[in-house]
Amino acid sequence: MTDGEHFPEERLNDGFRTETSPIFRGTDGYYSIYLDRSSTSYDYWVPHRSEWRNAPWPDASRAPRQTWDQVWANLRMSWVARQLYARAYGNSNSVYNSTMDMFRTKTPVADMNDQLQSVCSRARANNVIVYGIAFEAPTNGAAQIEACATSTSHYFDANGLEIQSVFRAIASNISQLKLTQ
Repeated sequence: MTDGEHFPEERLNDGFRTETSPIFRGTDGYYSIYLDRSSTSYDYWVPHRSEWRNAPWPDASRAPRQTWDQVWANLRMSWVARQLYARAYGNSNSVYNSTMDMFRTKTPVADMNDQLQSVCSRARANNVIVYGIAFEAPTNGAAQIEACATSTSHYFDANGLEIQSVFRAIASNISQLKLTQ
């Protein structure tokens, strides 16, 4: 039972989950990031001051380095990409986009639909009876669930309280099944 509607899945890439990040959080709650600029000793970008510094904000003793899981617990990925990376390089959209791509991988909706249909096909090929309930589903979601079901008689499109009669119909159908060797 689902609305069947997929959305692009986003997953954090390896290296951006629990490992140490280049991001520092000051005891005052402000962030800075180390970005090696090799041509200068001012390698720490401080977004709330829009400046480069030679140490994390406010200073090294009061700005512990964060792990990526600490970063994600407190900040949105888009904020990190925009404020800590893109703004450091002139608010560049290409830096923002490449940083977002560096952080995560997106699986397109079409791929998600294909994955669902592949799983459903494997289940049916192994003689699993697949019931599909498209509950308050949009058109594409309902189509995905209908294609997944074993047959049109195993597919139900339900809204609101109709779900009760759908569950009764499935329960009745299952009770008529006989276990065989």
